[in-house]
Amino acid sequence: MEGIKLGFSFVDMAKRWGTGIGSYRLNDGSSVKLLSNPKTGITQLFQVKYNRLISAEAAKGNDNILAMIGRYEQKAVNIEEADHALISSFQVIG
Repeated sequence: MEGIKLGFSFVDMAKRWGTGIGSYRLNDGSSVKLLSNPKTGITQLFQVKYNRLISAEAAKGNDNILAMIGRYEQKAVNIEEADHALISSFQVIG
């Protein structure tokens, strides 16, 4: 099986890092987790399937963030879910 086995919760990670979190599903059965820090303007994107990390990347700045997310949004099960995930990712949890 591809990917690296994860031993943590993304919600716990978002709390520790002081970020918000959003998530949406992709057509291949994986999901995208978005963690955004409104103070730094950095958004991190993690593609996960069966609790295994498939890919990860980060971007800063609106254009870069939208380009990064756009590569995955095309594969989203529901485009509205993807849009909501981005908005949710900027709402810091704690």
